[in-house]
Amino acid sequence: LAAVLIATGQLTPEQAEPFANVLLSAVGVQPDIFADKMAVELVTNCIFVLCTDGVWSRFPSAVEIAQIVTNEGLNAASKLIEKSIERGGEDNATAVVISIEAA
Repeated sequence: LAAVLIATGQLTPEQAEPFANVLLSAVGVQPDIFADKMAVELVTNCIFVLCTDGVWSRFPSAVEIAQIVTNEGLNAASKLIEKSIERGGEDNATAVVISIEAA
């Protein structure tokens, strides 16, 4: 909920803090799963980082995440999880890094 309130300009990040752990959807609550989805253009040498709030909330900026992904290569997802836990992460810390390379 917090991310939606911030993205739509309804609240600042500081104002949205009380809503940080409020879920808008969850798997297993309803018999059918409705996943958020979006289309993105895949280009050569593109890297996607998919992670839970337990990871991204522990990094002050996306720049630091990008640096870890660039420097750690195949170990990037593990390093992101490790660092988020070191920084006091108390939530689910899950990360997947996908690299699109030339065919």
